[in-house]
Formats: sequence, C-alpha cells, structure tokens
Amino acid sequence: LLTGAKVYAGLTEDGGLRYAHRTAAQYLATRLRQSGGVYTEDFGGVTALVFPETIDENVYITRIYCYDGWLRELFTAENGEFSPADGEKILEMERLSAIIEENLITLTFSLPGGDEGQVLYSIREVAP
Repeated sequence: LLTGAKVYAGLTEDGGLRYAHRTAAQYLATRLRQSGGVYTEDFGGVTALVFPETIDENVYITRIYCYDGWLRELFTAENGEFSPADGEKILEMERLSAIIEENLITLTFSLPGGDEGQVLYSIREVAP
C-alpha cells in the first residue's frame, strides 16, 4: 500500500509540473499571438515584455514580467509611474528572460522547483 501511495504521489507531482509548464508556455504564446507588437525594457530591475496599444488616441502598455516569484501582468498608461510589485499575479514563476532577434522572440522561464521551459515565437512586429 505504501509503495502504491508513493508511486501515485510521484505521478501527481510530475503531472502538476507538466501542467504548470504547459500553462506558462500557453499563456506567454497567447499574449504574443494577441499582440500587435512587442519590445522589452528594464522595469524596476526586471526584464519586461511590453505590448503597446492605442485606445481612443491614447497609448497604453501591458507589461509581462517575473517579480518576487510570480509572473505578473500590468496594464497602464504609457507614461504611468508604477513598480513591478503593482502587477497582477498570474502564475508562480522564478525567472523570465526574453531575446528578440529580428522577428523571432525566445522566452525562457523557470518555474518553482527548477523546471525550465522555452517559447520560440515568430512575431509580426517588433514595436519601437
């Protein structure tokens, strides 16, 4: 009985890690797919993906970044004064890095427990 319980616990934990990995990758890919353009910037000491959009002639930006153990999202006016702690927590994540080369973006992330993942995405437009 104990052996069966240990096997079940191991399978459950492994399934949870795969689910967290898929969720992170799908969230990032969906945000990229929905965007009209993207760039990166330093946002309070962390790298943020920045998605600009114009609504009623005003420019707004959505920042996606990793801060304090969480992947976060923050939607603000372009010139708003905010800090990384202000973002909405999306899912647990230790690290997010982004490299944009021409129209290809490579996102590398690390989840709690050390599981790492990568999203490669061909973007339509690199915002200025």
